Amino acid sequence: MHHQGINLQHGCIFTPNDQDLLEHYLKPKIYGQKLPCNIVKDKMIYGPGANPWHVLDASSTQWISSGKFEKTVYVFTRVTSQAVLKASEKKSCGVGRKQCVKKAGCGTWRKKIGCNKMKKGDTIIGFKRQLVFEINDASKLGDGIGLDNVGFWKMDEYCLCGNDDFVLCRITLDTSKNAKVVSLCPKAVSSCSRKTEEDRKIISIDDSAEVSYDDSTEVKNLRDED
Repeated sequence: MHHQGINLQHGCIFTPNDQDLLEHYLKPKIYGQKLPCNIVKDKMIYGPGANPWHVLDASSTQWISSGKFEKTVYVFTRVTSQAVLKASEKKSCGVGRKQCVKKAGCGTWRKKIGCNKMKKGDTIIGFKRQLVFEINDASKLGDGIGLDNVGFWKMDEYCLCGNDDFVLCRITLDTSKNAKVVSLCPKAVSSCSRKTEEDRKIISIDDSAEVSYDDSTEVKNLRDED
C-alpha cells in the first residue's frame, strides 16, 4: 500500500476499519474537533456536475494504492437535496421506495446491498452503505472522456446515527473494469429542488444487516449544522 502527500508518521500505513472511520474521523469532523491526520478531505461527491473522475483528480496525492488496478480515497461530503432522488422521482423511474440512489453528475450512486447497522454494545452509533456509480447519461461524461477510460467506481458511505446529511466516503476506483451504464429517466438525473424537511426523510435504513462492537458506548444524536 502506497501513500503520497499524507502526514502519517514514518513507517505507518492508513488502514482504518469501519469503527475507526466513524468514531475517529466522522464524529470529530462534525463536532469541529481535531482529526488524527489530513488524509480525509472535503469534496462534493453528490449533486450536479459531480462526476467522480472530475471531483477526484487522478493526479491527487490523496489516493492510496490498494491493488494492482485499484486505488482508494477518503472524503467527507454533504448529502444535499439536489443529490437525493425524491419519492416521486423513484416512483416514475421504477426505483424501489427503500432503494438508496443519489445523483452525481452524469449518473447516480446506487446502493447495492443492505445497510449495515454499526453498534457498540446494544447502541446503534451509525450506518454503512455500499454503493456503485452508474452512468445514466454518457453525453455528460466530459470533454475527451469515453466510457472505456473512466473505470469502475464503488463506495462505502458512513453516517452517524441521527445525521444523514454529512457523511464519510471510502471511494475505490478499479481501472481494470468498465464503468456501469444504466438507463434512468432524464427527469430524475437532471432535476434539482430546494431542501425541505420532506427531502430529509427520503434516505431509508434497511435493517437487513448489523455490525457490532464490544464495549457499550452511547453516542448522542448530533445537531443539524445546516
